[in-house]
Amino acid sequence: MDKRPVETDVPAKKKTFLFIEIAIILVLTAAFAVLFIFTGFGFLRLGGLILTLGFLILFAVVADKKTSIVLGTIVTAAAICCLAFMSLIPCGITSHSPWRYKYQKAYINIYRNATECFPDSLPEELNDYHFSHTPSMLQGAGDTTLLFTASPDVIKAYEEKYAPKAISSEPLSDGEKYYLIPNGDFWDDTEATVYLLSNTGNFNHPHNSRMIISKDHTKIGFYAIV
Repeated sequence: MDKRPVETDVPAKKKTFLFIEIAIILVLTAAFAVLFIFTGFGFLRLGGLILTLGFLILFAVVADKKTSIVLGTIVTAAAICCLAFMSLIPCGITSHSPWRYKYQKAYINIYRNATECFPDSLPEELNDYHFSHTPSMLQGAGDTTLLFTASPDVIKAYEEKYAPKAISSEPLSDGEKYYLIPNGDFWDDTEATVYLLSNTGNFNHPHNSRMIISKDHTKIGFYAIV
């Protein structure tokens, strides 16, 4: 009677298990790659997923059957847990690509409505475009900035839309250019009007938004502190 132990198809199971793990990481990597392309967010998360994918492939090649499955499971579980945790943390961004604006605006608003008073769309012809977002953290306030230059007709259209809704307006002072407003050099040698669009009135946790328009109607900026 043949008493030799029955061989199990462990290599096939290992390959199937690792294939599933690699497929999961590939899907997550592709998702964050799309997010990064359209918004500029998620660079570190994308890098972490690519690194995890590399580890899984390495384990599949060099590790033995049992170790490969165990380590692969640990790495995959850790990657998914870290990704879930990191997805709860908003990221900062600086962009000079106008076509990304609507995607970035939508992504930021998932965490907090930081662009409530910002325009929904941008003019087709603009220059000197700048969009940045610094998320709030604990007691620290965050801010969002949109700047660009355009023709006077375009800027006047924004003024006609938002100025009537303003709580107050005042001239842009030199102090505000360099101490209260990010990218103050954008307003160098520029006379402008500041329109306060919203304000909670809370000194300890300021939440307000402003629109700034140059007197010659060639520059415009939207700012929010959240």
